Amino acid sequence: AATAELTLDLPDGWTAEPARVTVAVPGGGVTAEVTVAVRVPVAAVPGSRVVLTADLTLRARRYGQRGECIVDVVAAPAADGTEDA
Repeated sequence: AATAELTLDLPDGWTAEPARVTVAVPGGGVTAEVTVAVRVPVAAVPGSRVVLTADLTLRARRYGQRGECIVDVVAAPAADGTEDA
C-alpha cells in the first residue's frame, strides 16, 4: 500500500480537523476515503462562494493541488432554528 497525505488549502480564518490526513491507499484500483470537518469563521459573508483545494503527497512525492470543491457560504441558523438576518 502507498501512503497518501492530504492537506486542505483554506482561506484565512477557516480551519480543518484534522488539518492533515494520512491514509494508506492499497492500489490496484482500490480507492481510499477520508473525512475532514471544515469550520467557517463567523466573519464569512453569506452568499459568497469559496474554492477549497486539496494538496496531495503520494509516496513522499508532492503532486500539489489535485482536488477542489466550491463551498457556498450560508447564514448560520439562530438559536431558535431560524436563519440569522
